[in-house]
Amino acid sequence: MSKGKRAVLIMILLILIVFLLQINMTRAGDEHDYEAMINTWQQNNLELKSLDLDLASALRTYQQVEEDVSTASSSWSEMVSLFKLIGRDITSEMKFMTVMQREINLEQAKINYEQQQLSVQSSKNQLDLGLRQTYLSYWQAAAQVEALERQAVIIDLQHQQQQTEYEQGHTSKQSSDNSSYSHTQLENKLQAARRSLDQKKQSLNAMVGMPLDTVYEVGIWEDISKLDAKQVDPLIEQALSQRLEIKVIEDRIAINDLNIANYDDHFTYNSMDDSMQESYDELKDQQYYNALELEQQKISIEKEIRIAFLDLQFSQDKLKTVLNQRNDYSHILDKVREQFNNGSATRVELLQAEYDYFEAHSSYLMAIYEHNTKVEQFSYQIGVGVGFNAGNSGGIINNMGGGRR
Repeated sequence: MSKGKRAVLIMILLILIVFLLQINMTRAGDEHDYEAMINTWQQNNLELKSLDLDLASALRTYQQVEEDVSTASSSWSEMVSLFKLIGRDITSEMKFMTVMQREINLEQAKINYEQQQLSVQSSKNQLDLGLRQTYLSYWQAAAQVEALERQAVIIDLQHQQQQTEYEQGHTSKQSSDNSSYSHTQLENKLQAARRSLDQKKQSLNAMVGMPLDTVYEVGIWEDISKLDAKQVDPLIEQALSQRLEIKVIEDRIAINDLNIANYDDHFTYNSMDDSMQESYDELKDQQYYNALELEQQKISIEKEIRIAFLDLQFSQDKLKTVLNQRNDYSHILDKVREQFNNGSATRVELLQAEYDYFEAHSSYLMAIYEHNTKVEQFSYQIGVGVGFNAGNSGGIINNMGGGRR
């Protein structure tokens, strides 16, 4: 091959390499917007789709029962007319079974559908919280990588200074070796942090339904959510009236009451046969145990709400402390920058001040996100949350300070 052709091939190869590198850098640099991530998750998540299918199936079942009851009502009317025509009376047993098949079955189907609606809502709420928590883990891992990368720049500069001083005879070999060891240790930490970030990224993408190498923005700003409530007792009352666990037991009691009333309307206890008496006694026993279970569930929920309410108050107080720390580091950074500009601070000192502020600011933003997740979870616990929009339910927005630097 001539030298000219070889040069052309080498040039083409270099152009191709540069082109591929640019593509790779573009892919690595592309960050998917946080809101876009939420929307993609809602569209792609298989569990969400399965819940919607479950709800649609429950609705079809309820509608089918309505049709069956309507058909049974027509048949009953025809039978009553026929019995009148032939001069026969409708027995109590026949009336009893008709009420059982029509009114009680329809009420049970309605309750089942309403409970399915609450169950689907509750499951969606838990999935929503799971996404926020998974994203927060990804964000924390990304912040850890960036913090270590910033620290690596500082350590590298310090290591270079140590090496220069050692070569010039201004420091001992021990100091040089310690610097090399610190440099190596930090590199190992950085590699481990990058592996952890990759794992968190894959977990998040598996949940969202995106390619496993998709990158998302971090350092997002959220307003601070606060529940507009000073006392916990009204929130407990709200939870006890709306929580699925309570409604399930109350609905069970209501159905049993209908069944007992159906017996009482058509029979005396002594007129029942042995089988009917046994069923009647069993319904009465169930009501006793249902009432006990309901009280125990209320006690459990009240305890849960009180603990969560205290945790929210602590979380809100903690935010103020984290904000003060961030502001302190911001003032220090401004001062060191000014000193660096007039030559009284070193490059390492400036990098250290920037590193300290980055850590404090990242911690503050993540603390807000974590706090808002707790508020959202609490709104679900008291029965306010609906679907994906309950983060600020029953609350107000209070901006305590923010912004990027």
